[in-house]
Amino acid sequence: MTKVADNLRYDIIALCLLLAVAVFLLDISVPLGISVAALYPLIILLSLLSTNMRVTLYTAVGCSLLLVAGIFVASTLLMPPWIVLVNRALYLVAIWITAMLGIRLEKAQQRLKMQDTQLQEANRDLEGLARHDSMTGVANRRYFDEELELECERAKRGGTPLALLMIDVDFFKPYNDIMGHQAGDVCLTSVAQAIQNTLRRPGDLVARYGGEEFAVILPITTLEGAIERAEDIRQVVRQLAIHNPAPQVNGPITISVGVACIWPGVKRAEPERLISAADAALYRAKNDGRNCVRIAQMAASPLELPAGGSQ
Repeated sequence: MTKVADNLRYDIIALCLLLAVAVFLLDISVPLGISVAALYPLIILLSLLSTNMRVTLYTAVGCSLLLVAGIFVASTLLMPPWIVLVNRALYLVAIWITAMLGIRLEKAQQRLKMQDTQLQEANRDLEGLARHDSMTGVANRRYFDEELELECERAKRGGTPLALLMIDVDFFKPYNDIMGHQAGDVCLTSVAQAIQNTLRRPGDLVARYGGEEFAVILPITTLEGAIERAEDIRQVVRQLAIHNPAPQVNGPITISVGVACIWPGVKRAEPERLISAADAALYRAKNDGRNCVRIAQMAASPLELPAGGSQ
């Protein structure tokens, strides 16, 4: 696009130059007093199409020089000299008024373009803030809800599996009470980034679901693939080695994970049913001692597998 604009600018410059020379030759070929020089301001208007203030300025200078030179080169005089000089002065003023107005207009357009760019950047920043949790940097609940609904629709249309992980930080409240809210915020941020770094595909999404709970959307992922990813996340979080001094733990921060999957061909792939199934699996993981992965399978209706699942 820039190359096309540059080529167009060069074409306009060449055309302005040719027209200025043509007007000058016509000006000196007719007697002084015939208003051929009135065409010079029109060339200035043409130069404005280049959207370059320097081109317009140079064109105005060139046309002014040619207009003045025409007085001395023309061979015959049709009107009194003072009338010719007044006319030439008026044309000269017209050239520069046109040029200055054009340059001011171009400056205003550039300012508007800059403001528009800044506004677009600000909108992108605001959109990012609206979609992301300010503390952890991952997606927020609102964006998660939107994306899960879209992914459920894609899964139904494409007949592809869709997996959801619900993640809860084990014994986070005692940790937060003992270590303080600032340490708690740092802990959640570290866990969120660890989960984010475990995801490998652009379509995967991690979101802060609420409090110390996170959710991960895994499009086109089977139950086996989701379990594998959940285990990877569980191990990575444990390897952060964030010490939890709570009496129930007195060891590293861990997570419990509930996994649910929509299978191809499921007609009723509502987000609420997927969340409900993953929540049920997460609840069982917490009841089974935490720091583990439990699964729920979705077929015609939400179905929790018996204790099975991954430790």
